[in-house]
Amino acid sequence: MSKLVDRLQGLSKASPEPLGFHTRVGKADRRPGLLLIGRLGGPGAGEAKTLTDSGVDAGLVGAQGLDLKMVEEMVGAMDGVPLGVVLGAGDGEKVAGLAGAGCDFVVFDMKMPIGALQEKGMGRFVKVETALDHSLVRAINEVDVDGVVVSTDGKGVTTFEQLLTYRRIAGLAGKPLLLDLSALATDSELTGLWQAGIDGIVIPASQPASVFADLRALVQRLPRRAERQRARPDVVLPRHGRDRGVEEEEEEEEEEEV
Repeated sequence: MSKLVDRLQGLSKASPEPLGFHTRVGKADRRPGLLLIGRLGGPGAGEAKTLTDSGVDAGLVGAQGLDLKMVEEMVGAMDGVPLGVVLGAGDGEKVAGLAGAGCDFVVFDMKMPIGALQEKGMGRFVKVETALDHSLVRAINEVDVDGVVVSTDGKGVTTFEQLLTYRRIAGLAGKPLLLDLSALATDSELTGLWQAGIDGIVIPASQPASVFADLRALVQRLPRRAERQRARPDVVLPRHGRDRGVEEEEEEEEEEEV
């Protein structure tokens, strides 16, 4: 199983209650924080090693110019930290060899042929646009993918409108949600994103080690959010008793008969 997927699933799992007398702690208080995923500027074991030393939860690299030998070298340099590859619509032929090369997960384009996504053993994350139709976002909940990646669309500061959009996607998709940042987030932005349902952020490439240390400290200070309930289709329940309008009509008929 994908290590990243396993960690994301751990965000929604509570630790079992210990036996005996103990101080009661709510489920939300035992949950780990937001996952940090570092983007690499390009293929290269050197940058992968630097990224690993920064303490990220995973690394992510684009498929352009990447061959399987490079993937193997980068996976080795990551030393157990999950490595993912971003695939374009035309990169379907690369999927088959990625799992064998040690790739942990892939982020694929909506236009990716479905036949290319049958490889087992890797996590699969679909990249969507914020403008994607609500019905299509909801449909993601019904297909076999492990999560959703959404981009900040090159906007630096997170607006309230964007926050609502991310929350909508998180609720409708019913899958772990990763946000691909175009700029570093502030403390208040991270708090808002976490509370809105973001499970992990992809940090822009070529950041100094100090940035990762600062982000890790911010994540540790995030308030614990309560258990989230993913959006479910609305259910119309039958009403007990007769409709008020029907009752009034029947009362009028009885009065006329009298």
